[in-house]
Amino acid sequence: MRKELGYLTLGLTPLLLITLAQGPLLRYQTSFSQAKRQYLDALQETRKELADLGHTLRGLPSITPDSQTLASAGRALNGFIVPGRIDHIAIYDQECNLVANSDQGMPLSTACPVNSMKSVTVPRFQWRSSSHSKNYEYVAPLVSAGDKSYYLLASNFINAQWLFHHPDFKQSMEQLNLVLGSPATGKLIYREDGASGQADLSSLSSQHPLLRFFPNLIQSAPLDFRALTAVALLLLFLCVWKVVRELSRKREAIQIAIKKLHAWADELVPEGGGRTELKFTKKGAIDIQVLQDRMSRLVKTNLESTERTEHEKKLLQQQMVRLESRFLEAQAEQTFMAKARSMHQQMHSFAEAYIGKLAESQSLGEDLSHLTTHEIVRPAQKIMDMMNRWHQELDEVSMRKFVRSLSERVDQNGVSELDESINFLMDSGAALSNAAINITMLTQRLLGDLQENTSMAKHWFHMMGHDNTIGKNLLNLLKDAQSLIEIQDQAIRYENVVEGSTLVDHLRIPTSTLTSALFHCQMALVENAIDSHVKHMGISNQLRVRDGKVILVSSLKAEMVDELLLQKDFSPKADQHMSLALQMLQGFPIRVTKLPALNGVHAIALMWDEEPEVEDDNYQPLPKPVAQQRQRERNLD
Repeated sequence: MRKELGYLTLGLTPLLLITLAQGPLLRYQTSFSQAKRQYLDALQETRKELADLGHTLRGLPSITPDSQTLASAGRALNGFIVPGRIDHIAIYDQECNLVANSDQGMPLSTACPVNSMKSVTVPRFQWRSSSHSKNYEYVAPLVSAGDKSYYLLASNFINAQWLFHHPDFKQSMEQLNLVLGSPATGKLIYREDGASGQADLSSLSSQHPLLRFFPNLIQSAPLDFRALTAVALLLLFLCVWKVVRELSRKREAIQIAIKKLHAWADELVPEGGGRTELKFTKKGAIDIQVLQDRMSRLVKTNLESTERTEHEKKLLQQQMVRLESRFLEAQAEQTFMAKARSMHQQMHSFAEAYIGKLAESQSLGEDLSHLTTHEIVRPAQKIMDMMNRWHQELDEVSMRKFVRSLSERVDQNGVSELDESINFLMDSGAALSNAAINITMLTQRLLGDLQENTSMAKHWFHMMGHDNTIGKNLLNLLKDAQSLIEIQDQAIRYENVVEGSTLVDHLRIPTSTLTSALFHCQMALVENAIDSHVKHMGISNQLRVRDGKVILVSSLKAEMVDELLLQKDFSPKADQHMSLALQMLQGFPIRVTKLPALNGVHAIALMWDEEPEVEDDNYQPLPKPVAQQRQRERNLD
């Protein structure tokens, strides 16, 4: 309907504007005509006053052909001055010399008011401009005697005082923006016939903004709106025709749409529901009840389908919830199984070495027990028995007699009991000292084995789901992973080119999980070398930072023929370790990639982001020296 309303608005707006503008425009035209008439009446009144003044002055006794008498007539002339009506009176001789002048008035100029006073034979009116106003003047012969003639000049200044005596015209000037004496300003309303200079001074024009659009307002004949009205009516008829045409097209389009809707409703009605024909009347009306029946049946069918769909949706949502629960359970079980497999591989890889460590610990315990029993307890008991005997004898005799008695008791070899006791104490002290040293050494070995066994037991305990710590220092994690391999084989050389301050706590990976993953990555290289019958091998771990990514490359270095190592792929045991590493790190922001062999070197790369992807309150940025060192490494690369 917007298009039709636009057409109607377009057709009615010009006609409405013409109807509404007729009254104001005619009133403005009347106002301009009335202002012109008021201006002409004011000028006519001024002319009458000036002419009456000339007639009065001719009858004055003081006005005689004598020049001296006329020169003293200034005071008499002053009595006729009325501001706004008679502003200036002067008497000139035939040579246009000023003879008399009103006291209040000022001479307009030293120039002659007319081209030639001798040419003034009858009274006449003229316009003249001065420095302070426009003047409407009356010039007429005054008296003559012989060859001497005198002339009268009466002036009326066209200024505010003149307008004060014509209030109606003053009000019209203010309302209609009228301007006097400037024909080039605005629209010209009136101008006297005659010389161009005087005619311009008599002009009446208007600067009213309405004249820019309707310049005919100043004409005397009434404005004719019949042509505009006819054009507006023609435009209205054209717009009405367009509206009727558009409505007809829309009615046809609506009828076609209703037919299609009815046909569509018949198609959606179930079979056996009955079909009816849609008919239109001559005026284009339809039996709406038929369409309502079809749509009601269609809506009912749609509601039933919607209810069934909603019921099925709820059932599917319930099934999705159950499946998600099962999936989470299976995922947790898979994670547990991956850890169990990892722990099984670790235990299987160095079970024999671990049992050997336990047996060695047991042997060390037996050695400690033997040393304690035979080297510590028995000598100590002998020393204790001797001390008890000495103590009993000291209770009976004094110290000096006791020592002298020990020195006097000599055996068959001539050795006194005192010397024998001193030698016994010295030998026993030396034996106890040697035993203590041996026990200390055995104890240190035993403590080292127990510490390794304890660390391994803690690692396995954490692997079974009891790890709540997050791995922080990468170098320590690498050493922990390598310690698991060292239990199995002590012949591996390790080269860790990793800074001690490298942190990985922003990855949020449990310590046991990351340690196990590093173990499997390095163990895959070891198993691949063992499968190639390599006895002397080394593992190098190098850390690089590039483009915001941290890359840890673990490579195998072995002394063997390059062709043999290049032709050989990872062994099944190595692939099994790689699979476990991938499973252990699944779901964490770290990638594990097996690199191709190059120049006799197999390598595995672990890559992660240098900075956390999400803001972490517990994450701390790298220290400034470490960051500068990494930047220098990037520049060297």
